Amino acid sequence: MSGLACETCAASLTAALEALDGVEAVAVDLDERDQRADVALAPGHRVADAAVREAVTDAGFTMRHVERPTTPSP
Repeated sequence: MSGLACETCAASLTAALEALDGVEAVAVDLDERDQRADVALAPGHRVADAAVREAVTDAGFTMRHVERPTTPSP
C-alpha cells in the first residue's frame, strides 16, 4: 500500500474497503515501512482481489499486492 499519509487517509481507505460486500472489519497501518490494510471478511464471504484493488485505487491509493492467510481465521 502506498499513499497513506494521515488518519484522514486511513479513514477514507477504511470506508472504501468496508463498502465491499462481505467485509466485516478493516485495520489500517500507517507505518511508512509497512503501510497496509488488514481486511476481515464475514464468515463464508470472499472478495475478489480485483474488487479490493479497485476500491483502493478509487479511494486514491496504490495497492502493491494482496496477501491471504494460509489458514482460515477462527
